[in-house]
Amino acid sequence: MSAWLQVASLLSPRFVLATTILAGVSTVPASARAPHGVVVTEHHAATTLHTNTRWRADRRHVLDGVVRVAPGATLSIDAGTQIEAAPGAAVVVDRDGRLNAIGTLFEPIIFRCGDNASATRGCWEGVVIAGNAPLNGGSTNSPQARGVGGSGCAQRADEPLTTAYGGCDAADSSGTLRFVRVEHAMRGLVLLGVGRGTQVEKVQVYGAAAAGVVLRGGTVDLRELVVTGGGDVGIWWSAGWTGRLQFAVVQSPSASLVGLLGQNDAASPDAQPRSAPVISNVSLLQLPTAGPNVGIRLGDGTTADLSNVLVVGYDVALDVDGAATCNRIGTDVRIRHSVVAGVGSLGDPDVDATCTLGDGVENVLLTDPSIGRITDTALLMSLLKSGFGERVPDFRAVAPILTSLAVAPPVDGFFQPAAFVGAVEVVTIQASGIPWFSGWTRDGVVPGAPLLGALQGTVSSATRGALHGARVESGGASTLTAPDGTFSFAGVLAGAAAVHVTTVPGGCTAPAPVSVQVPAGNVGTVSVTVICSAPTIVTSGLVLTYICQNRFRVRNPNDAVLPVTWDVAGTAVSGALSLPARPIGGTFSELFFDAGVTGTVRLLYLGNQIQVKANGGVPTCAP
Repeated sequence: MSAWLQVASLLSPRFVLATTILAGVSTVPASARAPHGVVVTEHHAATTLHTNTRWRADRRHVLDGVVRVAPGATLSIDAGTQIEAAPGAAVVVDRDGRLNAIGTLFEPIIFRCGDNASATRGCWEGVVIAGNAPLNGGSTNSPQARGVGGSGCAQRADEPLTTAYGGCDAADSSGTLRFVRVEHAMRGLVLLGVGRGTQVEKVQVYGAAAAGVVLRGGTVDLRELVVTGGGDVGIWWSAGWTGRLQFAVVQSPSASLVGLLGQNDAASPDAQPRSAPVISNVSLLQLPTAGPNVGIRLGDGTTADLSNVLVVGYDVALDVDGAATCNRIGTDVRIRHSVVAGVGSLGDPDVDATCTLGDGVENVLLTDPSIGRITDTALLMSLLKSGFGERVPDFRAVAPILTSLAVAPPVDGFFQPAAFVGAVEVVTIQASGIPWFSGWTRDGVVPGAPLLGALQGTVSSATRGALHGARVESGGASTLTAPDGTFSFAGVLAGAAAVHVTTVPGGCTAPAPVSVQVPAGNVGTVSVTVICSAPTIVTSGLVLTYICQNRFRVRNPNDAVLPVTWDVAGTAVSGALSLPARPIGGTFSELFFDAGVTGTVRLLYLGNQIQVKANGGVPTCAP
């Protein structure tokens, strides 16, 4: 679904920009972004920077260990600089230190493993920044903050890569990150008690092993994040984060991924300040996998106000856990003006015994009239231009529903106007600018277009056997079961699929949707059991009819599969049949058999003769 863009390294940035606009792509080759000639390799052993330090773009920076920015010092990194980290290496900004990593559109700052040729997830530690902003937990003895000078607020000391973090200054600044990529780290970007004076925008975390962006307390605001190829969690907050987030994409192939994971404190869910972010314009895109995944998980006391969120392809769209969170639904926990597409189920079916709203707590949020649900596979695939592509993923939306359901973000000095659901503006003929993620992000995470498979299964009842003519729906497609209760769908988006049996016979109850994994290029199978009362069998309605030669037909008007036998009188010829139940809404099912010899054929049910028909071998059956 995406084009392959190849731009020679000698092309000018202006020509590259024009090519990007015309092609509608999201990635410009690194060769077009790095004009600086690297003249020397500069190794950085495990050390602490006590004075202001500058890393220049004309040098190859190799981290041989943990480089720490001490309190009072600032590490400044030039646009276009590439930092190569050894296993165990990290950049750590201690509380009262600062990091200014300011790249540009075609010269992003890149943190990565070694020479990146053999990089694997988690091959270095990542970027960790500590600040002086409020959080919860720990002890209430923070030192004097550099900004407001306050002390005695909560601080934590549970991060092994840095000293204590957190404090009294909500406006604290730990520096600026702009046009930055962090590749293949254990955790990409970790922000610990970081204040809203810190600027974080246009940051991509690619291929993290554990989590893409971690927010532990603090008030920092973030804008224009791209988390791709990640591990367990896309964006994870806890410990009283009260910041804001706008324009973020989480796209990953991980089987166990949680797109957004929100917590307050597991041990003290009501700890103050409570995690309470305001989030708008996020796209959560789950790629085809063979394992469980959740779009949004909220628990352990967090609240959240989410709007304009697009959730695509997860097994479960939303999971809410714990009384401290779920009992605030509708007041402090809100999801509005969003779109859920192609998910296995809206809410997690786990038991939420502590929630006053019961096990359907998630559906209370997701049945808000401002939230749209899309199950049609073709429409699902058209939501993004190429959000699942490998080389140049294009996260721009194209579905009209993403504008019709949108709401204006809050007007508070941080949020930018955005009349669309999801992280990227809906594509229109009039849209002429390049999207915000284009030019500085790296490749996608899976090859080609969305992967497809097939889905097949059976619908049956313990009391009636295979159900004939039951309507089955999945991904917006619909079909009826065959006489043997089977059904199938072709061209199903690989990953989690939900199977709904929507029409069943009288005396039966339609079951809850069943989730099944559809492997790419293969067939996912599922068996759906329907609870039915025992049917009343009317044997007088069984009709045996002679057709031609030695061929007979049996019709069954009952709502159950009937096992019958037949024999030819005076011979040893006999057989057994399983008569399908009559189709739902129909009058009978029918089955044909060949007696093989001329004679009188008897039809028996449970050993009792029902009907007798003779055949003379004529007329000859038509071919």
